[in-house]
Amino acid sequence: MKTIKIKQIELSYFKGITGKTVTLDGKSALIEAPNGAGKSTIVDAFYWALWGKNEAGSAKFAVKTLDKSGEEIANVNHGVTVVLGVDGTQQTFRRVLVPEYDNNGNLKGNRTEYTWNDVPMKKSEYDQKVCEVVNENVFRFVASPYTFMAIDWKEQRKVLMRMAGNITNDDIEGFEALKEELKTKSLEEIAKEIASKYKRVCDAMTGVPARIDEAKRGLSNVNVEQAQKDLHDILCRKEQIEAQLNSASTTDDSYRQSLIEEIKTITAQRDKLLLDAQMQQKKEWMAANVKFVEAKNEYETYRKETGFILDKSDNDISELNKRVDDHIQEKAKLETA
Repeated sequence: MKTIKIKQIELSYFKGITGKTVTLDGKSALIEAPNGAGKSTIVDAFYWALWGKNEAGSAKFAVKTLDKSGEEIANVNHGVTVVLGVDGTQQTFRRVLVPEYDNNGNLKGNRTEYTWNDVPMKKSEYDQKVCEVVNENVFRFVASPYTFMAIDWKEQRKVLMRMAGNITNDDIEGFEALKEELKTKSLEEIAKEIASKYKRVCDAMTGVPARIDEAKRGLSNVNVEQAQKDLHDILCRKEQIEAQLNSASTTDDSYRQSLIEEIKTITAQRDKLLLDAQMQQKKEWMAANVKFVEAKNEYETYRKETGFILDKSDNDISELNKRVDDHIQEKAKLETA
């Protein structure tokens, strides 16, 4: 493990500071000053000298110093020099923004110069020298607790896993079903599978209420009006024949017998019509009720399955996070023992 100490930070026309040297000699320091006095500028200078960014991680910020009228000060270089003690050896990093002018004295652009231990370097060479001393991301994590919270959750997980060390599935107690799946799938693939299944269940659930309503409407889908009309026609015909029977001559037995037979036929038609209507209504009701029950059961199944997926995912994630934290704490105890 390297021992890195900040010995000195020198600012020259950087973000409004025309010239300032902060000497720390590798000791801890507390910088106090009123708002706007330049505390954050010193921090930005350190980050910019090494990585070309400010403390917030942005490479697009105003480096140059302006005059009282708000104009750039002409013909001055804007630079920062950082002196570090690395394992007892001094290393000096300097980044300078150099304005370039045309023959008429008009600013045409800027170039950046890099030196390490007074050796001029290309940007790639300079970046390599910095990286050999300290990685930017590692430094940001160590220097500011807000850095970790600002990164994507996937990157957070990678960082935690690197800190915890090489944890195998056998090191984790419980989650036997998950371990079995991890033999053939990665954790990311399992998460995608659960997300896909959850989406499929949600999509299916959207159609279930409509099917339930359709089934309910089917319970009263029998053509009652037509059945009532047919029955009315039969009863009217029966009344007509009975009237003819009452007015017929008592001696005309054959005619009376034919009317009686027709009444029997009409009565049988009536009974059959009523029976058919009842059977049809019962059949349609049973079919509609089956659809209703199926749709309702399917809806309940989807609802329970969706809740199970969400609850299981939340519980698994919480438990895994707890176990990672416990492992990190245990590792820290062993390292300090």
